[in-house]
Amino acid sequence: MGGDMILMLVSALASAADVVIEDDGPHVMADKREYRNLVTPGLIMWPPGAKVRLQRSITDHASVIVGGGLASGHIGGCDCEGLGWARYQVMAGADYHPIGNGMHGPYLGARVLYRHGGAATSLFSQDVSTEHDMLTARGILGYRWIMDPGLSVALGVGAGYRESLRTYSAGESETSVGLQTLVPAAEVNLSWAF
Repeated sequence: MGGDMILMLVSALASAADVVIEDDGPHVMADKREYRNLVTPGLIMWPPGAKVRLQRSITDHASVIVGGGLASGHIGGCDCEGLGWARYQVMAGADYHPIGNGMHGPYLGARVLYRHGGAATSLFSQDVSTEHDMLTARGILGYRWIMDPGLSVALGVGAGYRESLRTYSAGESETSVGLQTLVPAAEVNLSWAF
């Protein structure tokens, strides 16, 4: 199923030169260049929080993306003073739109995401904490549908590279663990275009 989607996206990009953006005729696509902005809200599941992504068309063939999010949570009980979490993330990227119909249609994108999070508690009179830093760069091949009056759905697949560093502290001791890996990437967005 995933292979079929990739073949569909590649063939859409390959045939993009044959598409004419007009009101009638063969291989016709409705003109969506009037939609210059996309807003994509989202939820961060744990700890609970919110994120938003803003995308702006800078030409008929290119758009830029910025975004961010915040989350925090707290659990009480157990033999501790409670466990608190917090995290933030920032994201930047760009998309290339080969058919020149604004952000509607096939796209090839690059994304960079930085995420920092931490948790802390006091357990048996000893402070215990962890911090996590993660940097992910990924490439996406996708397709975005923009429907009047502005509802947008995007589906994309790709691959990325991730570096993460997690630091654990308990009292005076500290341990760090790093990881570098290739990761699959997927993009499913429900947005508002205007």
